[in-house]
This record gives sequence, C-alpha cells and structure tokens, in this order.
Amino acid sequence: MTERSKIRRPPGAPGTVAVIGHGSEAANWAVRFQSRGSSVYLWHPEPGRFDDMDVLAQAALRSVLRLGSFPLAGAGSLTMAESLDEACRDADLVHVVTDVIDEAHDTFVGHFDERLADEVPLCLCGELGHDSDRVRGRRTIRVRGVEPVHLTTVLELSPGEADGKVVARASEIYQAAGMTILVHDPSGGWVSDRILKAVEREAGAIRRSGGLKDADLDMHIASGPALLLAVRDSGFAANARGDNAVRDAAMVAATQALRSTKVGAGRLLENDEARRYASIESRRWHEDETIDGPLELYSCRVRHDWIDYNGHMTTVAYHIVYDDAFEQFLRYIGCDDAYRAAGSTMFVADNRVRFLRECKLGTPLSIRVQLLGVDSKRLHVLQSMVLAEGGELASTSESLWLHVDLTRPGVVPFDDRLQIPLEAIMASHGSLARPEFVGVPMAVRNERPGGAT
Repeated sequence: MTERSKIRRPPGAPGTVAVIGHGSEAANWAVRFQSRGSSVYLWHPEPGRFDDMDVLAQAALRSVLRLGSFPLAGAGSLTMAESLDEACRDADLVHVVTDVIDEAHDTFVGHFDERLADEVPLCLCGELGHDSDRVRGRRTIRVRGVEPVHLTTVLELSPGEADGKVVARASEIYQAAGMTILVHDPSGGWVSDRILKAVEREAGAIRRSGGLKDADLDMHIASGPALLLAVRDSGFAANARGDNAVRDAAMVAATQALRSTKVGAGRLLENDEARRYASIESRRWHEDETIDGPLELYSCRVRHDWIDYNGHMTTVAYHIVYDDAFEQFLRYIGCDDAYRAAGSTMFVADNRVRFLRECKLGTPLSIRVQLLGVDSKRLHVLQSMVLAEGGELASTSESLWLHVDLTRPGVVPFDDRLQIPLEAIMASHGSLARPEFVGVPMAVRNERPGGAT
C-alpha cells in the first residue's frame, strides 16, 4: 500500500484529513474536504455509528456539486476508517466533532500526540461546552462552522494556546477547503451562534407579544432582513453617494436563485409573477381579433444575473428570454395553467438560436412571435428579439414544438381550444415573408469535405 504522505495530490488540494464524528455534521465536513480534492478518513469510536454515513455523504456531495464547477472533486476520496490509527495515519489535519470528545474523551483524546506529526492541527468543532479547559494544548484549536457546512463558507477559529505554526497550517487547510476564516476569542460565544440565537430570541419575543403565526414571521425574516444581511458586504447600507448598485445586483441574484426552490424571497417572487400573469389573463386570442403581423406579447430588460464576463448577456439568458416569451404566447392561445393541469402541454423538439447583436445590462428587449407552420400536433415557430429602443434585430430563435399528453407518453393532436386559435394565427402569418435563414443548415462559408476551404 502506498503511504498517504507519498500520494501526489493535485495543486490546491487540502491534503489528507481525518474527520472524527458521525451523523450529518460529520458527513458534511467530510464532503467539504472531499469536494476540494482531499483524501478524507472518517471514524467514530462507537461501532454501528456509520450505518448511514455513505447515504448522508452522497446527498451532501450532490448538493455541493450543484453549486458550480469543482475541478478537484473527482480527485478527493472518502473512506470509512476502521480505527483511529487508520484515520490519523499521515493526516495533515484532524477535525473532531466535539460531541465525540464529550462521549469518549478518555478513550482517545490523550492519544492524539502519539498518532500525529508535530505540526498537525487537532481542530475541535462545535459549541463551547463545559469541557473547553480539557482540550487545550499546543496543537489544539477550537473551530466553529455554520450548518450545513458543506454549503456555507464561514469558519470561526480560536487559537487558544496552540502553536503559531499549527494555527497557520490549520488556516491554510481550511482556506484550501473553501472556508473564510474569522480568528477571535470566543469567550463570549461564537459569532454565528450569537447572531442566530439573537434572531430566534427576538423572533420568539415578537411572536409572544404580537400574536403572529410562525410561518408568517419566518417568511418575513427570510425575504427581508435575512436577504439584506446576505449581501451585507456588497453595499449593505447606502453610502454617501446613495450608490447601491452592487447591493441591488446581489439581492437580485440571490432572489432569482431562491426562485427555483420557492423558498423565502424566491417564493414571494414566484407568487408575484403568478399574480402578474393572472392580471394579463384577459390578453387572449379571440375570434374577432385582427392579426396583421408577428405577435408582440413579451418584453423585458437585461438583468444583472444574465451578464457574462464580457459585460454582455450570456447565451443561457437568451434561452431564458425566449422561454419566458413563449410562455406568454402559450397563455395567449389558451395553453395556460388550467390546460396543463388537465394533462396536456408543449415540449420543444428542436431549437436554433442566432446571436446578432450584443445585449448589455438594462437593455430593453421585445420578442416578436411568428408562426411558420402548424399541423394537428406541431408548431414551427420563429421568435425575434428586437432592441426595443432602436428596433435592431438582436437574435432569433427557430424552434419546433410538440403537443403532448402527460398522462400517456407520445405526441397527441391539439384539441379545439388550441387548434382554432393556432389556425387563425397561421392564416394571418402565412402571408408574411419567410426569412431566408429559416431552416438553413449551419456551416462554415465555402466549406469543403474534410474541413478544407
């Protein structure tokens, strides 16, 4: 077997870490290190405590990977160690969930010095209990994260009597694991614990004095004060110039992200959008309507979270705009929430987007919809993105949509609620000029077989 100390690790990986503990907190810490490329050895002194650790760790890792790109995640590993010796062998850091210290202090705490190299930190993570004085030493450091620690990035660190080199080594490893570190003396309590407890204490007092429902108060906190606190370092309070652009951009991004999970401020945004859709429900096709050109049913402005590193709208954002615009078209012809609740909907089968103009932050956009073809089950649609202020064509989206029945797989015919308005719109749009680029294959100019030009 290759010694762990001789294993070649990717640059930037935290190294080999022993996590001592069980349950979700220990699994989350293990995944925090594993997802940054570390070799993690997880152990608990009591047999049977690891029965569900694989399940907990896999669930935590899936959540971490949804945060974004983790190039070292595949280089990391997680092993359920059979003994303390195996867990600590060649470890660069030992991270202990402190309930283990409380449960089995006499079993192994006094033996860490025998198992660890001189400058390997022993980090005890948890609340500050009555045993704080028992765990002082030149390698012992108190740390505290915020659950779920595989997703949060703040770490409080109390050096105590630890050697400066040990503290520096611990800080280096936690930072490599993606943590931001606050070093302080927690004699008055951990900062994160005090803040969370203060919120709960005040919330409890408000409930008792105001007779508020828990759900109502929790939503108020999550969608207002908590959202503002989340972007505190991005312009929490108005500066002297009243310039809150960075703060506003951060709040928009956070709220949009929460929208997909329908939690807190995201749920309120989702509900508000539903109300706004309902307010324009009267904008439906009717048989007396005169259609003399492409339908303009949707407009928007380029949002902060749609901007890429070039300062322009991302390619993903174009698809978002086209999807939102097509949703308006579907509602216009009668394919609304009630129609979908009955089991029928539209799926896209093919799509091609052309990018013709740069769209920058705040640019007003308008989407025009032209039907290119309709049969009993399919729609061929052209959407054109126009810069509302100048009328320039910024992009086009050509797509083929299928009518499906969700209760039984397969493409099915439209019923009259959709077929009648679609045929009426197509009767008008059939006289419109068909753009030359529709259906044209993608290719390099003067392309020849084999790629030569």
